[in-house]
Amino acid sequence: VRRLEPIQAKAASRATRSIKWMRRNPAPTVGLGAVALFVLTGAGLLIKQDLDRREVIADELRAAEVAIGEEDPAAAAEALTRVRDRAPDSLRARELSRDVEDLRTRLERAAREAEDRAAAAEARAEAADRQLAYTELRGRIEERRAALDADYSAVFDQPAARSSRV
Repeated sequence: VRRLEPIQAKAASRATRSIKWMRRNPAPTVGLGAVALFVLTGAGLLIKQDLDRREVIADELRAAEVAIGEEDPAAAAEALTRVRDRAPDSLRARELSRDVEDLRTRLERAAREAEDRAAAAEARAEAADRQLAYTELRGRIEERRAALDADYSAVFDQPAARSSRV
């Protein structure tokens, strides 16, 4: 019995054709599945390795920032060296390197200023000691001058003794 109605058929979708192909060809299907699994596993491992590397870099950058905050340029430089080993083009590492150099410069300047202050304090103490010694010597000189003046007056201010020759 045939009716004169249009046939309602659709073309098979790609998914349906792929499933049929996999059922007809199991060996290539397993091979393709193994390759896909291998590629996905490798990609996952590479992504995990990159994430771990980025985490280590972030930890080292934080360590460098903490060392800069604690004014320890040696520890900061060491942390930044480890960062540059893993990420040579890190902009943050370059910024922190400049901060470390600024810190070193500031600490060196502070050390020089402290040395200069210590030298100035030593010079002031030496000047005070010399001033004290000068004052003491000046006092002694004045005492001796007074004694000499007294002796001079005793010798030269006496009336001259008359000579017996007259």
